[in-house]
Amino acid sequence: MFCSGCQTEVDRSLFDAFFDHIKNNKNVKNKNQSESLLTVEFNNGNKWKLTDATLIILSSSTFNTNLDRTGFTINMTEKHKKPCLQICLDKVLVNDTKKKIDQVLDLNEGTVKKIDQVLDWIEKNKIEYLNVAGPRERTSLGIFENTLLFMGFLLKKLEELQTN
Repeated sequence: MFCSGCQTEVDRSLFDAFFDHIKNNKNVKNKNQSESLLTVEFNNGNKWKLTDATLIILSSSTFNTNLDRTGFTINMTEKHKKPCLQICLDKVLVNDTKKKIDQVLDLNEGTVKKIDQVLDWIEKNKIEYLNVAGPRERTSLGIFENTLLFMGFLLKKLEELQTN
């Protein structure tokens, strides 16, 4: 299950990717059941007790994590002794980013490795309830589009792993 605070473009792109995945996926038999895999958690402090871990998506390795409460999120994972993985997305795709995920065949090698890294981390830490966080578009240009595409590919890969 994924959760997000719905406060930044990373949060919103998670929801958009998830609903696009459900809407466009012919293998999803029960859309209501699938939609329950994603929840909205508003920042009331309880999510730190509920989530198993946090995935922080950044635009680059030089992003200042003290911007947009990203540093706060990192500190809270440390305080509550929860696993936290930070990944940096510079460019997700080699080809045209306007194409739909199902039409895009060429992920750059770094993105494929990052998807595998996230999946390995989820499995290693036995994560069932994952908080996804990251910065706002105003401090991290392109983060919405890159996260939307990345999460779309991650969801597709997760589904492939579950059906095999």
